[in-house]
Amino acid sequence: MKLTPYRKVAMDALINWNGMNESDALKIVTTESFDELDSRCYAESSVSCAALKLAQILGLSDNGCAEFVDVVLAKDHVEIEEYDKLHYSRAQKAWRDRVKNDNYEILNILSEIHDKWVEGNASKFNKEGREGKRYQHLPIELIGWKEAKADLLFVKPVLNAIGVEVNEEKLQTEFNRHCAEYIVAHNIDSHEKLEEHILNIGKTYHSVTESNTTNDAEIAKQIADQVVARLPETKVKENFETEEH
Repeated sequence: MKLTPYRKVAMDALINWNGMNESDALKIVTTESFDELDSRCYAESSVSCAALKLAQILGLSDNGCAEFVDVVLAKDHVEIEEYDKLHYSRAQKAWRDRVKNDNYEILNILSEIHDKWVEGNASKFNKEGREGKRYQHLPIELIGWKEAKADLLFVKPVLNAIGVEVNEEKLQTEFNRHCAEYIVAHNIDSHEKLEEHILNIGKTYHSVTESNTTNDAEIAKQIADQVVARLPETKVKENFETEEH
């Protein structure tokens, strides 16, 4: 059985996030309606975001993008239909023709999902009990690989549908490179500079607003500590860790 990308995401979510065994998860994703299933895993927005960003990377028109998202969600279907295979075949060819660096574009998709999460979850920034997760409201380059790769759950089935496999080791290498480039581009060469960057993040990161960022220096310092703990194990991280602050 070749589940639709959305149903595959839902199954993975039920297993990995809800602790369900494979047999029970498969029964649910093959028998419940789309709305019933999404009320369990809340995956529609992230899968739609992944599909839309992929369609844009492939150079589809606005109508083509919307149609591709509908095919990925396939709300009325459990398995990939013959009609849908044509869309995936065309998308596969477009990916091969247009994409020069698979991991670069996969990170673009992950970043888009993360940005949309930041925009839609501003209320969580100051929610009691989530103080240790404020770093999640920063750009993907500052949240750490473990956090960034969590959204692969929404991305892999969509990419697999067009014949693209994700190599997590190579993707992590590309992610680490992005992190280093981000830090250099923003002249973040000390813990103090990182704190300053966090205090002014709204000037460079479009997804934050006053409600999901801080103008408090002490909170910025705490968030900077959270970021440093998640930086890739490179000389960039070594520079931060050897400082007295």
